[in-house]
Amino acid sequence: MNLVTNGMLFDRKKIIDILSSNVNFGDYVTFSILGDSHEVHETVMRGIDHERVIHNVLDFVELRKKHGTNGPTIETIFYAMPENVHELQQYVKRWKGIVDHVKKVPSISNSFAAYKKGLNDDIPLRQNTCMNIWERMTVYWNGDVTMCCEDIDGNYVVGNLAEKTIKEIWNSRELLSFRALHKEKRFGEIALCKRCDMFTP
Repeated sequence: MNLVTNGMLFDRKKIIDILSSNVNFGDYVTFSILGDSHEVHETVMRGIDHERVIHNVLDFVELRKKHGTNGPTIETIFYAMPENVHELQQYVKRWKGIVDHVKKVPSISNSFAAYKKGLNDDIPLRQNTCMNIWERMTVYWNGDVTMCCEDIDGNYVVGNLAEKTIKEIWNSRELLSFRALHKEKRFGEIALCKRCDMFTP
């Protein structure tokens, strides 16, 4: 199990449920926290309550210790960008020794950075099949599932977990059709994938 989350929807009950589900150090819970201060974190990740996220991470660490399990591995991840890179050093100082890993990604993908600026035409066409749609599931705060974490506007929603099971969505006609296009390298038929440079071999 590898769960990547903004940390907003956790509470002590959900954390205990995870800890009681036979997890171990091979399982990961990764908190995306894109700023050390609440000003930067809440600016980069809209809708986030910085203090709530910090509280939930610390709760997870505390409850894992009390539960006596050797997992899941708890880590934070920081994607550097112009808005937050000046806080990286303080961010590492805050979390080192508290969580198991402090991950730093030196830059975001070119396609992701250019998406909102309408500059994707400057990025080469995708050449390789993306394994993300076979290996990961991206779930929004409201239960919507989209084909990829790059779909920040929810244009490729394939189901909602309040209406269907994970298995049903994972094997849905919509997601299977996206996978078929990737197998055939017909990336140009999916606007989101056409010039994406993430998850490339």
